[in-house]
Amino acid sequence: MTALNLLPWRERRRQRRSRIFVVGLASSFTVAVAVLAVAWHITEGALEAARGQNAGQAERLAGLDSRLLELADVERGNTEIARRISALHRLDAERVEAVRVFAELASTLPPGLRYTTVARRGGLVSVRGTADAESSVSTFMRNLAHSARFQAPSLQNIADAADSGGRAMFDLSFETSRLPDNAAAPEPAHARD
Repeated sequence: MTALNLLPWRERRRQRRSRIFVVGLASSFTVAVAVLAVAWHITEGALEAARGQNAGQAERLAGLDSRLLELADVERGNTEIARRISALHRLDAERVEAVRVFAELASTLPPGLRYTTVARRGGLVSVRGTADAESSVSTFMRNLAHSARFQAPSLQNIADAADSGGRAMFDLSFETSRLPDNAAAPEPAHARD
């Protein structure tokens, strides 16, 4: 019988399998590295895109913050303008009210009575004047009592004037009340007598 030596054939097969294994292992490692590199590249791209979006959002938020500060400044300006307009309306109403008080004061003045000083502090009006007769002062007080704008006339002092001639000096005070703007001024009381 012939003896066959199978060892070299087996050795070559083992070497071939070993090479196939190494080549397969190397190619698997290469493929794995390539897959990881592609995944890393895709992830880095996504992160860079997210960073860019975050930077854009931060810029937009900074712009909105500056707009909010501008709006707050405008709001403060509007509040200040509204306060000034309110003050102007109040001053205008007070100016008109003063004119109406003086017009009413003139309409309550009976003949023979003259004002020397008129002072107003808030709602209290103080009048000093001269009258031809004390009855003129009484008529003046009645006119004030019948007026819709004036209330509670109070005579502080009445005396003969220093220059004499039958004239009387008087000091009188009364309170004012504000009438609605559409209220008509009443007819003077001395005109009704």
